Amino acid sequence: MSYDYRLNKDSDHSPKQNVVDPMDVVTKPSRIENDCIVYITSSMDANEGVEYNFICEIDGLSYSLNLDESQNASFKEKMSSGELVSGSSILKNVIIDSSDSDSVILSPEVSSIEFENPEAAGEPMVEKGEKWTKNFYGTHYVLAIRVIAADNANTDNAEQISDNIFGTDGDQINLISQTTACSYGQLNLVAGANPNNPISEEHYAAPGVIEVVIDIEVTGKRNDQSAVQNAVIEAAETLTGQNMKRACDHLMIILEGKRGKLAYGIVNGYLSVYYGDAYSFAAVQIHEVFHNLGFGHSGGMNGKEYSDHTGLMGNPFTKNADEMGKICFNAAKNWQLGWYDYDYVDSSTSSCWSGNIIGLSEWDNGIHNLPVVVKIETGGKNDYFFQFNRDTGINSENKLADNEVVIVEADKDGKKFAPSWLKAHLIEGESYTIPDFRATGNDLVVTAERIDTSVQPGIASISISLGDGCAAAQDSFLLRGSNEYH
Repeated sequence: MSYDYRLNKDSDHSPKQNVVDPMDVVTKPSRIENDCIVYITSSMDANEGVEYNFICEIDGLSYSLNLDESQNASFKEKMSSGELVSGSSILKNVIIDSSDSDSVILSPEVSSIEFENPEAAGEPMVEKGEKWTKNFYGTHYVLAIRVIAADNANTDNAEQISDNIFGTDGDQINLISQTTACSYGQLNLVAGANPNNPISEEHYAAPGVIEVVIDIEVTGKRNDQSAVQNAVIEAAETLTGQNMKRACDHLMIILEGKRGKLAYGIVNGYLSVYYGDAYSFAAVQIHEVFHNLGFGHSGGMNGKEYSDHTGLMGNPFTKNADEMGKICFNAAKNWQLGWYDYDYVDSSTSSCWSGNIIGLSEWDNGIHNLPVVVKIETGGKNDYFFQFNRDTGINSENKLADNEVVIVEADKDGKKFAPSWLKAHLIEGESYTIPDFRATGNDLVVTAERIDTSVQPGIASISISLGDGCAAAQDSFLLRGSNEYH
């Protein structure tokens, strides 16, 4: 299949672009027998549904992986175990599907699914800035692409898109403003291309936004995610003369609405895609961009991956939320980020821990010398994390457990792509019990001894007792129904 993105010069909405020689038009090969880098895509819909798909990247192009039921189950199992690491694992011997040139299938000779060179596990965090947190600091360049497809285009123009994502014309809560706020300036997102691989000003339709025209439809069943991604990226590279991966750290593709779909992000990749007005919601923008940075979802007590509404990876805002989004991340994600002061509880060295913690919204660059997030080490891959969900300032629009102590569990030591799960949210005097902790025969009890929001910063005093290591405590946490939410 050939893609020719030279535009009609008489078109009113056609962006100015470089002249392309016909010999330079990208043509997909008719057959590939090759290895590929596997990426995970995580899709968000309006009903808290989660869909994981797997794509192969070969020579910069994306191909959907057509897997049978058994293969798909195997991929998901390897994703959960960490054997499949998005953006790192290499799948051997794939070929183009003869019935669909935008997808690949496993070679018939492959008897089992094996990946090469999975990313090595990181070391336990002992200080901020460790190797496995490096992506969450410094300057990242962000480009948005408004797509004019054969069947439609997003109803917002480039100037509106620029304002909604980057705040270039007064939008108060957006990708840049809230990421800057949550990170206290430690992660700096910048609209536009990396100065080392610049895009000429004439190619921008608005600050940080370019427009491209593609000759395929985006709403039809025939054109899957990979086909649209490839068409958009090839068009953008033709327009700008730049390789998109080198030009930016994050590429946001803005499409028209698609029934039931909000957005998806590529885990450990650089691409995210948005449908309709979902791109304008700061919470959705940050959610997808942080999939690029390796974040998994935040699941709730109902077992759904999107239902921990104490943090941005729990999909808290999906409708009419352009000027909402003052919310950051839960305790497991904040441990992964390493932005704030933290503490570490290891019952193998002490059977009692007690201390004060503060909310991330009042951390104030560490001037109070108090932790925001505490990790409870279990000795396995699943650990517990807790923080004080202070309902103020940059976290004032969270939708669950205001001013309570929130406890979550996460796999892979809280360092890698994996969902976290809300286990409890405690008001003053309540406790949460982990039975037979570390197979000691003793329960571990976490108690919110005192919560005081009348002081600045607000304080939650916590005790953690293994057996009778601290004063006796009982598990008094109960799901409080409608009182969970505002």
